[in-house]
Formats: sequence, structure tokens, C-alpha cells
Amino acid sequence: MVSELTDKLFEAMLDAIPSPVLLVDEDVNIIAANAAANSFIGVDAETILRKRGGDVMGCLHSTKTSKGCGHADMCRQCVIRNSVGRTFMGNKVVRAQTKMDIERNGETIHAFILVTTSPIKLDDQSYCLLILEDFSQLVELKSLLPICAYCKKVRNDSDYWQRVESFLGDRLDLTFSHGICPDCFKEQLKELEAEKDEN
Repeated sequence: MVSELTDKLFEAMLDAIPSPVLLVDEDVNIIAANAAANSFIGVDAETILRKRGGDVMGCLHSTKTSKGCGHADMCRQCVIRNSVGRTFMGNKVVRAQTKMDIERNGETIHAFILVTTSPIKLDDQSYCLLILEDFSQLVELKSLLPICAYCKKVRNDSDYWQRVESFLGDRLDLTFSHGICPDCFKEQLKELEAEKDEN
């Protein structure tokens, strides 16, 4: 009874994590996945079990060979596969960034992923906890951002101009506080003094 309750608690905790979390073996075969992983991959949990990560995620390189994930030339440079490998070689935690080319519904998506791997022992078996965090929105923001030279509003994807605070707040869930920098303070002070002198 306690064991069953503990299992349900751990499953609920993993499903509450918003990032995809996978339990994989040394060949990146998926043993278990949380709800976010199933959503990220786009299929239900039963469909992905015992299949390699690249095959179920839609990695373009896994389609280059009939053997799938782990067998294409590019797989030797795969950050996910290499991070899992380093974990099995004894590293406690491995963190790395990668750009993953994924095919979804006939369309190629470039996802920027932070990969975290950590070893897990379960019933004398070694596994790897694989966490994938998508930071594609941050990469988009690092690219060229159209901003008005006068009012500093930013043009979004819908050709709508909005204040930079609103633009960043919508994409990164940020709240801004306002202050005044020393240069602007001096400028405002000069304007106030000039106004005072006029009056």
C-alpha cells in the first residue's frame, strides 16, 4: 500500500515538471517518460517506450539510415547521445546545449535544447535521467529584433508594434520595474533647470 502510494507520488511529481524528463538506457532507449516528454514528442507514453530517443523525437539524422537513431554519421556528434554516454562513464551530471533539427508534421523545426543527464540506479540496473529544456524563445530574442529608432517599440511577428516591456513580458513571463539611469537623470535635471530658468 505504501509502495503504491509512493509510486503514484513520484509519478505525479515527474508529471508536474514542465520540461520533458526521460529515463533512458545506455543506447538512449526510453524506459519511462513524464507528461511533458509525451507532449514534446507528440505521442503517448506507450508508443515511445523501448524506442530510441532520436527515432521518437523525429530527429532528422535518425532518418538518414534504416537502423535509425545512433547509426547515422551525425549521431557521433549528437549532444544528447554523448551526454548520456558520459553519464554512463561515471559523470554525475552532464549539461550541454544543442540545436536539434526535428521533423513534425512534414515541417522541419530547429529546437535549441539544454540537455541535462544524471545517473540513476534502480534494481541494480544503471539508467540515465535525461531532461530536455527548450530555450528556442531566448535564441529568437538574441537574433535581430526590429525596433523603432524613435519610440523604441518592437515589431512582433504579426507586424504589430508594441512596447519593449510588453514584447519581452509576453515571451519570457517577465515583469518590469522602472527606474532612471544616471545619464537620463542628468538630462531630465538639465531640462527641469532650463524650465525653471524660463519661468
